[in-house]
Amino acid sequence: MNRLIEQIDVTTGSERDAAVAALNALFEKDLPLVPTTNSVVVSASRVPSVSVPKRGE
Repeated sequence: MNRLIEQIDVTTGSERDAAVAALNALFEKDLPLVPTTNSVVVSASRVPSVSVPKRGE
């Protein structure tokens, strides 16, 4: 995996695309239960305690 990562860092174009595809295939083989995606969305929210009704109200 480290070799593929190094290859991705130093190549461009179709060579890089091939290295990325090989890295993704290896990742899926090593960690088959981990979902992979090309985009990541992280979201967080905090509701002020004064806005949350207490039980029984």
